[in-house]
Amino acid sequence: GVQRIGRHAVVGSPSRPRRFACSAVTALTAQNTKGVHGVHGVPPDFIEAQLDAVFDDLAPAAAKTGMLATPDVVAAVADRLAAARVPLVVDPVMVSAHGDALVEPDTVAAIRERLLPLAAVLTPNAREAGLLL
Repeated sequence: GVQRIGRHAVVGSPSRPRRFACSAVTALTAQNTKGVHGVHGVPPDFIEAQLDAVFDDLAPAAAKTGMLATPDVVAAVADRLAAARVPLVVDPVMVSAHGDALVEPDTVAAIRERLLPLAAVLTPNAREAGLLL
């Protein structure tokens, strides 16, 4: 079967009527079963526009992060989610399953400093947990 990764694994069909799974794309990766071949971060202002569009239309009951490619992206997402005051699951996607680094050390520091204080739940893999300590 096909393994779903990233937002495809998270955003599925909600099981209850009038429930919507929404997402904001924060980074694009070029990857296959052998590893990650490239990462392209979405500009922070466009991420903010995506989040504003969701929060202006719906009242999310919770939020979950995924890969945030740069410190500026981390700051933009942290600011919007802090203002939203919803329970936050932080999945600090920083290292691929193959062990490939997906972000630079300054992004790890930004996640630690800006996002972790907002988290209700933290879900790193073992390598990511080591980076956050």
